[in-house]
Amino acid sequence: MFTVSHRGPTLRTSSAVAATACLATLLVSASIVGAARTARHNGKTMPDRPPDRSWEARLEDGATMALGWATGTNVGCWPATENHNFTGHHVITSDTYGPDMSLFVRVTPEAGLDLSLYTLRIAPDDKHRPPEIYKASCQASYDRKEDNNPGVSEGVQVRGTHTYRVIVGIAGAGSVKSGGYRVDIWDESPK
Repeated sequence: MFTVSHRGPTLRTSSAVAATACLATLLVSASIVGAARTARHNGKTMPDRPPDRSWEARLEDGATMALGWATGTNVGCWPATENHNFTGHHVITSDTYGPDMSLFVRVTPEAGLDLSLYTLRIAPDDKHRPPEIYKASCQASYDRKEDNNPGVSEGVQVRGTHTYRVIVGIAGAGSVKSGGYRVDIWDESPK
């Protein structure tokens, strides 16, 4: 007989049942710890440390835009069949990064708000912004399964090989035009 202790009464049971209960408790505990750290965001693992930069913003600060630039062959952020995940207001920021710098970007919406995230890696002297983007390396994060994931964080990783400029775009899914969110960015220096 093994004694299984959890946040309830102590149970006495057989070794097989006890082993199964312990394994289940460990798995649930591990997933709760992971959720508390919010290490994974819609499939992308974020660094397990505080972000290097963060800010809060609102979709009301952006505007809707035509999406042909994102679905074309020179950019290819997402297929046109997924445009509904990007039909709301877009809020765009950008910054330049040095050689071999990579970064992780996460956007966390307020409860009930469905957002999508994209990053565009372009030449450092290219001053274009969506929808006037004609060539870029793009990463996008949106709900590819349900087409609706309000309150769920989105995350991407941008890998750099030379000096480049990154455009970070936050878009309301399903024509959403208002609501708040937080952006976190982690820098990864060459080792």
